[in-house]
Amino acid sequence: MQVKKVKLKLRERTAVFVDWANVYGWRKSLKGEVNAGKLYRYLSSYKEIGLLVMGILLRCMSI
Repeated sequence: MQVKKVKLKLRERTAVFVDWANVYGWRKSLKGEVNAGKLYRYLSSYKEIGLLVMGILLRCMSI
């Protein structure tokens, strides 16, 4: 799979929240897995990103 490098244009401090359940769903359109470590390193390389949260949103349901 060929990876396209994208440069984000951030003008000021930014918070990034990555819902891993959605990223997991990208597999079909990307035709491959998303590497969490690479994604984290890529986003961490931007000095404008002050908060980076990667996780899974869990909902509690009562039956």
